[in-house]
Amino acid sequence: MVSAVARATAALFVVGLGLAVSTAAQTRSAKATVKIGNDAFSYQGGYCLVASDGSNLQVLIGQTRPVPKEGVLLSAGTIVRASSKSLKGGGHVAGNDLLILVAHANQDYSPGTQDEDKSEAVLAPDLKSGTFTGISRVGGRSISGSFTC
Repeated sequence: MVSAVARATAALFVVGLGLAVSTAAQTRSAKATVKIGNDAFSYQGGYCLVASDGSNLQVLIGQTRPVPKEGVLLSAGTIVRASSKSLKGGGHVAGNDLLILVAHANQDYSPGTQDEDKSEAVLAPDLKSGTFTGISRVGGRSISGSFTC
């Protein structure tokens, strides 16, 4: 179980991005592996926030904003934008239902946020793990990764 302070810190980080967090969210620890081009990196010590109604999933590891530092943020479902897609049962998430931010060594490797940027994620049925892919909007490097909560 993640502490109340950790939950509040993660929630403030999300709100700082202009995203809404469900007050009924479950919080779990998170880790991820990210591949940027041919280079792979591991991150740990983060948090997963999962809305009890299945409307959104937030994976926060490290710091990606306001200035790129080091970490990963994956937002899926209504936490990104208004969405009719429930995340319950997992599955494929893309387009307006997904936001991925990736930073490494103070460089921003995040994919773009528009449908044509081809970012996508596949979430496990229990929303405790998943994979994601995208193309960095700066430099066009391929991004892929996986996370567990």
